[in-house]
Amino acid sequence: MRIPIGVGLSVVLLGETVPANLALGLVLVMAGVAAMTIPGDRYRAGLDRLSTRLKGRAAAPTAEK
Repeated sequence: MRIPIGVGLSVVLLGETVPANLALGLVLVMAGVAAMTIPGDRYRAGLDRLSTRLKGRAAAPTAEK
């Protein structure tokens, strides 16, 4: 995680610019690290909550004016 922190600090403190491909790569690396460190049961519970919310939105009627 040193690289994303270093890049973030260089953007904030030094005004460096980050190309789109580098930003996407950093996001994917951090998502991979997060996916490997979150315990499986906690990850599964989070996915269940998210799917329940999404199903609730899909089932909710929309108000038309």
